[in-house]
Amino acid sequence: MYPTPYSDNMLRHPLFRQEVRRVRWGFSESRIRIYGMRVFAVVCTAIFAVWLLLSLAFSNPPPYSYNQTSTAWWFVYGSSPQTFVLLIFAAIGVNLILDFASTLSAVSSISGEIVAGRWDLLRLTALREEGIVNAKHAAAQVRAWRVMAVTVSSRLSIILLGAFVFPFVPLIMLGDSSFFSGLGETFMRDPFGTLFAFAILITTLIIYVVEPYWRMRAMTALGMVISSYVLNAPLAMLASLGAIFAVWLAQAVILAMLVFGLGFLLSPTIFLYSASSTFGFLYILIAAGVTAATIYGFYTLVQNWSLRRVIARIYKSN
Repeated sequence: MYPTPYSDNMLRHPLFRQEVRRVRWGFSESRIRIYGMRVFAVVCTAIFAVWLLLSLAFSNPPPYSYNQTSTAWWFVYGSSPQTFVLLIFAAIGVNLILDFASTLSAVSSISGEIVAGRWDLLRLTALREEGIVNAKHAAAQVRAWRVMAVTVSSRLSIILLGAFVFPFVPLIMLGDSSFFSGLGETFMRDPFGTLFAFAILITTLIIYVVEPYWRMRAMTALGMVISSYVLNAPLAMLASLGAIFAVWLAQAVILAMLVFGLGFLLSPTIFLYSASSTFGFLYILIAAGVTAATIYGFYTLVQNWSLRRVIARIYKSN
C-alpha cells in the first residue's frame, strides 16, 4: 500500500541498519507493508466513526412521525457533502503535524553525532559522504514514516468512504439508482467529456493521497540541513519552525501563481468552453497535470537542494 522509504540496497548499509535498529517494523519492506495495513485498518475505522458522528451531529432529525424510508433518507442525504468537505480539509491540515514529525526526525541526524563525539569516528570509516547522507536521510524517513502512514491512510479512507457512501448507500438503503443512471446518460450524451472528467477526478485523488509521501521526503531532508548547521537542540527546534513556515509560505505563493496563471490562460478560451464542454474538461485535465507536476517538482527541488547542502557542509567541515 505504501512505498518504502528506502531501496533494497540501503538495507545492507551498516549505518542505516544501526540507525533503524530500534524501529522493528521499519527494518524490512514486508514489515513496513504489514504495519501499513494495520495503520490503514485503524485509521479507516476511526474515519468512519468520525463521519458517522459528524453526520448525526450536523443533520436535522427526521419528523416525529417518520418511517423507515425517512430515516434512511436522513442518514444518506442529511449532511454527507458538508461532512466530507470538513474531513478533506482536516486531513490536509494534518500536513502541519507531518511537517513537525518529519523535520524533528532528522534534526539531530548530524548534530547528534557531533555532540556525542561519534562524528569523527564515522568519518574515519570507509563510508563516503554521499552514502552517509543518504543513509541518514533514509533512517529519518523511517522514523517519520508512521505519521506519514496515518496521513495517507486518513486521506485514502475518506476517498473510499465517499466512493461508497454517495453511489451505493442510496442504492442499498433507498433503492435510489439515480447516480448510476445519471452517469450513464451523461456518458451517452458526452462520452469524451465524461472520460476527461473521470481523468480529472483520478488525477486529483492521486495527488491528494501521494502528496504526504513527497512532503515527508522533502521535510526530512530539510531537517538534515538544519542538523548540519545548528548543533544546539533548542535553536534547532526554532530553526525547524522557521523552515516549516518558509515551506508553507513558498507553497502559498506558488499556489497563487498557479491560480492566476491558469486563470489567465483560461480567460481567452471561455467562449470555447461554452461551445464544447469536452474542451473545458480537457483544459481542466491539463491544469491538473500541471499542478501535479508543480507539486512534485517543488518537493523534489527542496529534497535535492537540502541533500546537496548537507553534503557540501560536510565537505566544508573537513
